[in-house]
Amino acid sequence: MAGGMAGATRQNQGRLQHHNEQYRNFKDWVAVAIRPIINRIADLQINVSYVNKHTRKKLAKAARDREWTYWAQKQSLPECFKSLGDDLEPIENHPLLDILDTPSPAMVGSAHRQVSTASMQLTGKFLWWIDQQKGQERPDVWYVPAHWAEPIHKDRPFAAWKVKPSNTNLEFIVPGELMCYGCYPDPADPLGAISPLQLIARSVVTDEQLQGAQYHAFKNGIRPGVILKAGRLPGPDGRPGERMELSAAQRSQLITAIQLAHEGVTRHGYPAIVDALIEDIVPYTTSPAEMDFLNSSNLTKSRIFQGFGVNPIVAGEIEGANRASAAVADQNFCANVINPLASLMSQSMTRTFGPLYGEGIVVWMERARPKDDELHLREWESAAGLKFVTGNEFRRNVLNLPPMDGLDELPKEPEPVAPMEREPLDGESGSEFDEGDEQARKRKARKKKLEKRIQGLIEKHNSCHDANGRFCGGGGGSGGGGASMAPDTGGG
Repeated sequence: MAGGMAGATRQNQGRLQHHNEQYRNFKDWVAVAIRPIINRIADLQINVSYVNKHTRKKLAKAARDREWTYWAQKQSLPECFKSLGDDLEPIENHPLLDILDTPSPAMVGSAHRQVSTASMQLTGKFLWWIDQQKGQERPDVWYVPAHWAEPIHKDRPFAAWKVKPSNTNLEFIVPGELMCYGCYPDPADPLGAISPLQLIARSVVTDEQLQGAQYHAFKNGIRPGVILKAGRLPGPDGRPGERMELSAAQRSQLITAIQLAHEGVTRHGYPAIVDALIEDIVPYTTSPAEMDFLNSSNLTKSRIFQGFGVNPIVAGEIEGANRASAAVADQNFCANVINPLASLMSQSMTRTFGPLYGEGIVVWMERARPKDDELHLREWESAAGLKFVTGNEFRRNVLNLPPMDGLDELPKEPEPVAPMEREPLDGESGSEFDEGDEQARKRKARKKKLEKRIQGLIEKHNSCHDANGRFCGGGGGSGGGGASMAPDTGGG
């Protein structure tokens, strides 16, 4: 038993030291990759709601009664609380909102969330100590670095925490219900945590060694651009003899003369003349392509960024980016990094603060939405065109202008104009006129009109000719006029 406890103590000491080393890696590309995450989480608003299952606020009822607070809350809830959306009643004024806005004398709410998010990315944990001192109107919420705190699993997991700040002799015990604890779970250890930094440890160490090699190469290396070889003195037999030895003044004078003749952009590529004084000019400095520092750095940078779930566009790199790629990059960043982390922190806050402030209290961070100004403008323009928003709402949220009198009401829909009525055409029944297609009715009317005209021509023809088809005048009246006008057919 004693041996097991000693082994557990050594393991915890190793973990504390491990966390300390993880915090030291908050630099270089690791810091660049984590910065967008902590800034985005710090911008998310923290809300407090109450679960009221007896008086359910249904979404349809909220929309019908224009209870926009419930509607907006439903849309901004993290995925972990979507099932409670109809039962949550927002609390606009709650003591917990003020506490989380200024959690401690050392930090404001935004800074508090920034360091907590950085701790999650580096160590896989964040801890908030709820300090309830006697005589205080409200408790303080202190951020506790992971290497300061050690869990105590007595009777139950995380029953208490032993806190020992660095560089002090202070040590105290915090009950588990007064420590808000959240972590990225370790699949190999239900009581442990694992951080994104641990998952890409090799890439981080490689990048650190690469940057160290670059630093020492430029700091300790002797890298003149070229080497000038002085000419040799003539020997007794006419062959080149020993190389002349220049004094310090002569070397300085020679270097100055070479710089005046060849330094600067305008003299780049000028030919150099070698003679008896200068025998040869030999390049010496290694080119960046030969050192290959650039490609190696880009490779480790890409691995580190992917390990934390960010991309160069989100981190601030705009080379080769456009509006479409930036929108997709921010959408993936919110869906795969920010919103899952916000859900985890929301559940952790609810588990700790909920019992302290009454049953049914839910503390949550709003869901992050991709930032697309063009899409945002189109949404508001569509809403304004459909008369879903007031004029002052459009001025405030889109134009950033103060409200104006008379623009607080939704625009009224114009009264519909009644269609003109007409009588059915000849041959049309009421049902045909009401239900038929307009073009079909027109074609049918033209057809009937043409049939009526043809029938009239037939009747007129029959009235002017006898049974044998002979013309007999107009309409078969008495009198010989008609007979005398009939053509002679040879019948006498």
